[in-house]
Amino acid sequence: MQLDSRLSTKDHFELFGLTPGFDIDTGQLASAYRELQQQTHPDRFVNEGESLRRMALQLNSQVNEAYTTLKSPLSRGRYLLQLRGLLMDESDTRMETPFLMQQMALREALENSGQSEDPLATIDSIRQQLEADTNALQQSLRSQLAQQSPQGDSEAWQSLRKLQFLVKFAQELDEAEQRLSD
Repeated sequence: MQLDSRLSTKDHFELFGLTPGFDIDTGQLASAYRELQQQTHPDRFVNEGESLRRMALQLNSQVNEAYTTLKSPLSRGRYLLQLRGLLMDESDTRMETPFLMQQMALREALENSGQSEDPLATIDSIRQQLEADTNALQQSLRSQLAQQSPQGDSEAWQSLRKLQFLVKFAQELDEAEQRLSD
């Protein structure tokens, strides 16, 4: 059994036949993922030698990791900076004061949502604001990454850190909404 030659690459974009960039064709990503999953699924190699089974398992893991990375705008942005030799320090939580104040206001609104007349409507309103903020930030990130310059990369790094906050808050919104729905 022969494995696709794309699997020998280390670049996630190349693996799925995508041009490296923040904007990707998610339909092409999903289609390529399904194809590569079929090629590398460990069940296909049950009757093969140990070496080929192990290689298929490793490749299948690589395909899953690459798909997970490229599917998420946050991790895709991080990966693009990683390809440029920049690594994000996950422990660095310093942030601009206006952004932090905005995040505190959103969190306070979420905390107080349970006391409103219609908590789900309040959460929906917060979600709409969060989605608008996320879309604006992703637009900035898109242009910063496209610059392919040290300044653009630095600004993209800051945007990714902000996006990380927004993604985490979106998860908290989902959890709060789930608790109210139960």
